[in-house]
Amino acid sequence: MRRYFLLFGGFFYFLLIGCDGSFEADEFAINLKYPEPNSNCEKGTLSSNGISIPFQWEVQGEISSFELILNDEVVSINPRTLDDGTLRFDLQVDYNSSYSWKIVSNEADSKVQEFRTPSGEPNDNSVPLAVTFDERVIVTPQSNTTNIEVRWTGGNRENDGTLRYDAYWSTSEAISPENNDGEEQNLTNPIVTFSIPNFDTNTYYYILVVARDSENAAYSILKYCQLCED
Repeated sequence: MRRYFLLFGGFFYFLLIGCDGSFEADEFAINLKYPEPNSNCEKGTLSSNGISIPFQWEVQGEISSFELILNDEVVSINPRTLDDGTLRFDLQVDYNSSYSWKIVSNEADSKVQEFRTPSGEPNDNSVPLAVTFDERVIVTPQSNTTNIEVRWTGGNRENDGTLRYDAYWSTSEAISPENNDGEEQNLTNPIVTFSIPNFDTNTYYYILVVARDSENAAYSILKYCQLCED
């Protein structure tokens, strides 16, 4: 009996290790990126009816179909792929609510994470709105850089003087206040000028404008390329 036990134990150990003696990683995996655990969804886009959350995750292996499980309810999704390979799906949810979420597929399931949405109170009328960008972007070449000027309208329903704008630029579609190539913060006028080094007329640039007051914020992104045809 002892000899049989030793042989079985050795066979099980062999199955767990790779050919080089190290443990093999899972072939398929799903890793959640946003909302971050226990976050308050500062990247969500606010509206009068709720907040649109940019759910984001990364995958390991060839996984092509996904479902979002939100508070134990199955949501059919069709995510888009960002420049860095991250998958994203936007979904509007309620204000002032707690959620648990995970992404599942036939090959793998992610871990479950929780987040909470901000409140639209005390006055929904004071919640900033997403801005509307002007179609014209002014491009001015300089000696070592190129200036681009972007204008927009909106952002504040009540025009009570509390609204401020934070503006960011990046060549990455995954632009955010934490991930960008340049920023101008605490603007009081709906205009920003960025000095961009090595400006490429055939490259897409992303401009993020955050309209915020003391309670909430709304996010708007402009995708701009000077000579791109699509």
